[in-house]
Amino acid sequence: SHKVFGFPTGLGALLVRRDSAPLLFKRYYGGGTVFGTVSRSGLHLPRSDLHERLEDGTIPFLEILALEHGFQTLSKLAGPMTGIADRTFTLAKYVHDKLSVMKHYNGAPLCIIYCHENFTDPSKQGGIVNFNLLRPDGKFVGYSEVSNLASVHDIHLRTGCFCNTGACMNYLHLDTSLILNHLEAGHICGDSMDIINGKPTGSVRVSFGYMSTLKDAKTFVSFVESNFQHSTETSSDDLIDRPSTNFIGRKTDDVIVKECGDVGDGRGLEVETVEKRGREGRWIKVGDKVAIVSSNTTIGTACKTYKLDSIRLYPVKSCGSLEVSEWLIGGCGLLYDREWVVLSEHRACLSQKQEPRLSLVLPFLTPHSQHLELRFQGKASLKVSLARGGTEEGSNQTRRQGRDFSLSSGGAVCQMRVCGDKVTGTDCGEAAASWLTEALSRDCRLVRQTHQRTAKTPSSASGSGEAPLLSLANEAQYLLVTRASAEYLLSEISKRHTKQVCQTRKARLTISMHGSHSIIYTLCIDS
Repeated sequence: SHKVFGFPTGLGALLVRRDSAPLLFKRYYGGGTVFGTVSRSGLHLPRSDLHERLEDGTIPFLEILALEHGFQTLSKLAGPMTGIADRTFTLAKYVHDKLSVMKHYNGAPLCIIYCHENFTDPSKQGGIVNFNLLRPDGKFVGYSEVSNLASVHDIHLRTGCFCNTGACMNYLHLDTSLILNHLEAGHICGDSMDIINGKPTGSVRVSFGYMSTLKDAKTFVSFVESNFQHSTETSSDDLIDRPSTNFIGRKTDDVIVKECGDVGDGRGLEVETVEKRGREGRWIKVGDKVAIVSSNTTIGTACKTYKLDSIRLYPVKSCGSLEVSEWLIGGCGLLYDREWVVLSEHRACLSQKQEPRLSLVLPFLTPHSQHLELRFQGKASLKVSLARGGTEEGSNQTRRQGRDFSLSSGGAVCQMRVCGDKVTGTDCGEAAASWLTEALSRDCRLVRQTHQRTAKTPSSASGSGEAPLLSLANEAQYLLVTRASAEYLLSEISKRHTKQVCQTRKARLTISMHGSHSIIYTLCIDS
């Protein structure tokens, strides 16, 4: 019923062929399904009517009563079901016909549509369109990328296999071995791991209901045209294809970019050094040249180079950033980046969604510092030792309202979850907890990660197949954002709001796209 009205959930019906009734014998029985029973022997006599002996317990009579009102309301709003079926089929056929003829600049199709009758018979096709999008070179666009971008445009899509593994395997040409490989790679039902080894793990579905309009259908078609159809070769070359192998590097260090699992914007890329040795201890600095080239070329032959404009790191997850001109690369990305986290009173990772004031907790340190210093307006600073098993210290003036923040560290081991992964950390002690509790006016503690975790998707960049190490980052070691995309976002925000728009502060690495200012895109890079 919730598929029709949205309420109630948990109420449905099971259709059973009457001639199969003699074969339907349950191994158990519940209340109302028997004429009588003997508890000691297990003897019981099932009811004669099929539906009575299959319905265990009290039926959901309140939900059943609600159905009548639901159907009455639906009839008043949308007319008979035959009219709804015809209307939703017409809308779905409109989208199907539009998507099926869309092509890129080179004539390559934009879309693969999965259906039987090609939308010729409304009795065999409902008001849905199931599809995957393609890039100009024929590679798949991940369904998470489509869904994430659609949500920005207030379009809500269903993605994945839709609880229909059989159809998914059939249309996507997945056999049992591939399904098992996907599971081993970390893909599970309902996640955002949409592309594995160049093949989609699911698809995108557009669904129309009695309230849908032709304007809705046209809006979706326009969304696909604007965001995924490449009309010129230039735009296709400048956009980075997610499944492809690319390079990003410096004069002295080549770094290879490979496909990995999804992050926030659906374009997950992974950075691996060509040689494992020397991976840690490398420096990255503002002004470094970044080359994005194909897998069969080298850094030296790159046709385009971009300049690294800024570097920001976030030692404490979800807190303020530290902008630097150069920084040291560690085993999990930028050294000390997202190595600490603030836990709530329920010992869950605290984010700015729950506590916006986290952005006012500002970090200060250098690669050669002995302490991580945290500052908050109106409070003396807190110093946290960078040495493992060290102590927290308050600054010389860290005494407010009788509280001394130069207590020794705690060292208590605790566990938390980051993007579903269990992560082990060490409590930084009462000094840090008291300082944060006063700053944020809520009970919280500072915890430092003690054991590195690995990304859900193994790396194939260096041929080892090993998954990259992660700090407390969600899924990626680095976030790379073009300045053009940031400026475009700020300009769009300023059009909607009269208040002064702040500068770009969330990006960890920003690059300048000289000569390509019309190309707007955002990348996430794992290492």
